[in-house]
Amino acid sequence: MRSTRHRRTLHANSVRRTRPTGSSVDRRAISLLAVLVSILIVVLATVAVASTIVAVRAAEARKRAEAQLETAAETIDNVTVAVASTEALQGFKMRSTREELLEPMLAYYQRYVEAHKDDPKPTPELAAAHYRIAGLHAKLGSIESVDAMNQGTV
Repeated sequence: MRSTRHRRTLHANSVRRTRPTGSSVDRRAISLLAVLVSILIVVLATVAVASTIVAVRAAEARKRAEAQLETAAETIDNVTVAVASTEALQGFKMRSTREELLEPMLAYYQRYVEAHKDDPKPTPELAAAHYRIAGLHAKLGSIESVDAMNQGTV
C-alpha cells in the first residue's frame, strides 16, 4: 500500500512540476506576442519599401512618357508647319494631297483642345493648338472655321 501511495505522490509531484505556473504562462505569451509583433513590423516595413519603389518607378515612367509626348508634339508641330508652308503643295492640283496631309494634323490639334478645354488655367500649348487650328483651317480653305476660331466659338 505504501508503494502505491508513494507512486501517487510521485505522480502528483511530477504533474505539478510539469504544469506551467501562472508566471511562466505569462512569460511564454509575452514572448510569443513579441515575436508576432516583430514579424508584423517586418511585413509592414517590407510593404512600405515595396510601395515606395513602385511609386518611384511610376514617377520615372511618367517623366519618360511626358518627355516622349513633348517630343511627339514638337514633331507634329514641325511637320504641320513644313507641310502647310511647302510651295509644292500650294497649287490647285495639290489641294487633295494637301488636305490628306493636313486634316489628320487638324484632328490632332482639335482633340488636344477638346481634352484641355476644362483646364483651369490656359497654357501656351493650348494657345498654340488654337493658333495651329486656325492656320490649318486657313490652309484648307475653310474661312468660316477660321473666323469661328478667332471668335473662340469652335
